[in-house]
Amino acid sequence: MQREGAEPDSTVADLADGKPVFLTAIDQEFPEPGRIDADHELRATAEGTPYRRTVHRDELLTVGDGIPVWLLTVGAAVAVIASAAYALTFRRLRRAAGPTA
Repeated sequence: MQREGAEPDSTVADLADGKPVFLTAIDQEFPEPGRIDADHELRATAEGTPYRRTVHRDELLTVGDGIPVWLLTVGAAVAVIASAAYALTFRRLRRAAGPTA
């Protein structure tokens, strides 16, 4: 790989035998590294498609005044669980008190 205004990177150039190369960078996270059973294998395409730079940008989905949607979702789930727990507790307390005359 050759950078503008710099000498060719001898390590990559040596591996490529002087042929033009494209360096692919991959950044990944593996929550369970023990499940990895092989290396990534990067190969040239059969069509020889030209190089295209791709940039991915992640954006946080927000509503209103910048409130993250995930926060609303988690808040709603907590409210539903708390309401169900309250209802079940209230129901058990009424049953334990017995019938009122």
